[in-house]
Amino acid sequence: MSWRRFLGGLDFSVGNFSTSPGSSGTLRLGFRSIRFGLAGQIVVCLPPFCPQSLHAMSRDYSKTRVKGWSGKGRSPKRTRPAKTLRTRVRAKRKTPRRRSRGGRRVVSPKTGRSIRQFLVVGAGASFGARDGPERPPLGAGLGEYLLNWLRRNRPVDFAERTDMDNPHSSTAPSPELWEDGIDDRLVSFLNSAMVDFEAAAGRMWEEEPELLEWLHRLLTWSMLLGRGCRFPQQADRYDELLLALPGFGEGTAIITPNYDILIEEALIRAGREFHYPGARIAASEHRGVPIYKIHGSINWLVQMPYAVSHDLEIARSMAAAQPSVGLSGPAGDQHPETHREYVPPGGRDNLILELKRNSSAPVLAVYAPRKPVPVNFEAVAGVLSKVLGVITTNKGAAATIVGLRLQPREDDPRLHDIVAALAGLRGPKVYVARGDEERERARSLGFEVVAGTFEEFLGSFHTKRKRVR
Repeated sequence: MSWRRFLGGLDFSVGNFSTSPGSSGTLRLGFRSIRFGLAGQIVVCLPPFCPQSLHAMSRDYSKTRVKGWSGKGRSPKRTRPAKTLRTRVRAKRKTPRRRSRGGRRVVSPKTGRSIRQFLVVGAGASFGARDGPERPPLGAGLGEYLLNWLRRNRPVDFAERTDMDNPHSSTAPSPELWEDGIDDRLVSFLNSAMVDFEAAAGRMWEEEPELLEWLHRLLTWSMLLGRGCRFPQQADRYDELLLALPGFGEGTAIITPNYDILIEEALIRAGREFHYPGARIAASEHRGVPIYKIHGSINWLVQMPYAVSHDLEIARSMAAAQPSVGLSGPAGDQHPETHREYVPPGGRDNLILELKRNSSAPVLAVYAPRKPVPVNFEAVAGVLSKVLGVITTNKGAAATIVGLRLQPREDDPRLHDIVAALAGLRGPKVYVARGDEERERARSLGFEVVAGTFEEFLGSFHTKRKRVR
């Protein structure tokens, strides 16, 4: 990723982050004044009221209710529950007393919740969650899908271009993909990726790393909206899966290498909260169903260290307390690291608006051999460390794997280590697959193999499972 594109069009040197446009270190953007401190922090000075900067943080306080109060008028009466012996004893406990079927205590780290089952969903699950020819593509068809989406969504008239340029419109993608010849470079790459997308992406990682950011922006936009989008927001078989799994709820952890947000939207439709353990996203930390996205996600937006205040000195002090932009990754292969990500609240529509405002690509692993991470490597590494720790802690849990291709370690070391850890669980382990080779690999790892598609697997909850011997 180029530092010019990553840091808002300015050219930074890694050592002292000096700006090339001028020596003053100040950039004027309309009503905003951006200054760069000695440590590389970005200081943004705004007027006291700025609706655009508060876009993702607005709340409707008129609907807020205060728990524990009753009565009407100007003199509300405070009501408190009586403190019984049982409530005092529970307050002293640091973690709940939960035990697995074997009688051994199983509690996940930090959250204090036991994990009874792990649900692993791959690209085949998203493919099988929809019907018809316009279903989400598998890895083999990803190049063709992206090429068709890029061609079909090119702005053809003034009205479409105006909608794309509108920062408050969630019905059209940003026009950035069709500017400065970016689309021509992407078309050339996608034509070469028709046969083997992973190999072509690996060559891009070695030869044209600056184009990876645009490829990830293309991936993100194509999974959210546009003509020919195969990831529309609608009910699908993910909803049926969440209802069919026995005991689904707080005791279930979801693991997925998918970039899309279909499983999250299914949880929202089911009225369940979720969070991303390991990623540095504090808004939903330790609440609801944990989702471990080991390859990143299209809604993990990179957050630059900055501070906003009507007073420049306050903004400087706030920015100085935040981590500076640096580098992270394996030795000899390090890339930009901001130490922070955020998930825009408000669902898909607000994510689209934030993507129009955010100039960098989301945190995604490259769909190439070994799945390298071009930005914020620590986020993906943190997810891997967290999920391996939870699997080790909950050895009595069960595991269900749907739509996942078992890969050798040299192709995807993160996924390989997770499947190996799941194979060591003492609970029931089910692997759903259609190919003979995949079934043999799963059987060698100790999984109970269920032959069939995602749809057939859902039907097996109502009938006896078909076992391949």
